[in-house]
Amino acid sequence: ADEAAVASQPDLPLDPAARAQLAEQLTGARAVALRYPTTADALRSGYQLAGGFAPGTGAHYVSLNGLSGPGAINVDRPEALIYDGTNATSQIVGLMYYAMSPNAPDGFAGPNDHWHRHSGVCIRYTPSGIQVPLPADTNVTVAQCQAVNGSFLSVTGWMVHAWVVPGWESPQGVFSHSN
Repeated sequence: ADEAAVASQPDLPLDPAARAQLAEQLTGARAVALRYPTTADALRSGYQLAGGFAPGTGAHYVSLNGLSGPGAINVDRPEALIYDGTNATSQIVGLMYYAMSPNAPDGFAGPNDHWHRHSGVCIRYTPSGIQVPLPADTNVTVAQCQAVNGSFLSVTGWMVHAWVVPGWESPQGVFSHSN
């Protein structure tokens, strides 16, 4: 199925068991997010900025310790903490989970965690973080990426945002791509 079409589907109702499991997972994810209230906390904990700030998706601070496999999500290990800016006092707004698997992972309980991937991604590792010198999901070529000293990814792993921070809930749903 087309990932964009899947992500735009309305949330489906959950049975009581899935609802209880999802509530437990989201409560755990919220507790993780609240341990890193500012970007300064993220940096102190070994996270580094990946890309910059983008309206609707925030600023992602990543840790390579947060990669998951194809099974259920480990809410204690997000790959990225999402902030409302990039200065030291920018506030946590959500999390991003990432899986290196051929298919979208089982992830959170129920069918409403719409995982997505990006294609044609050029990244450059620097001492201050990971830069994305060319826009993802466009027709970036390997040669264009090499010309800016980047590493080309034809497709990323699977990712899902979780907007679990009180006051930063997404009107499009807890797992919406943008907020």
